[in-house]
Amino acid sequence: MGLTDSYQRIFSKKNRILAVFAHPDDAELYAGGTIARLTQDGKIVRVVKVTSGNRGSRQEKGNRSGVSKAST
Repeated sequence: MGLTDSYQRIFSKKNRILAVFAHPDDAELYAGGTIARLTQDGKIVRVVKVTSGNRGSRQEKGNRSGVSKAST
């Protein structure tokens, strides 16, 4: 079974798709091509992003004063 067969099997009878992602850019990074194809095929796709993306990591901010000096 190829990718086209899987796509047809999963989406052929569906007209509306809800895609849920944790982070703001996950839809584009992980499913952008599939979402584009679904919309080209006339499907209605809605994307839900469950976080705002304002916290990119758990790392402490630390001292970044040397970053601007190093980049000049």
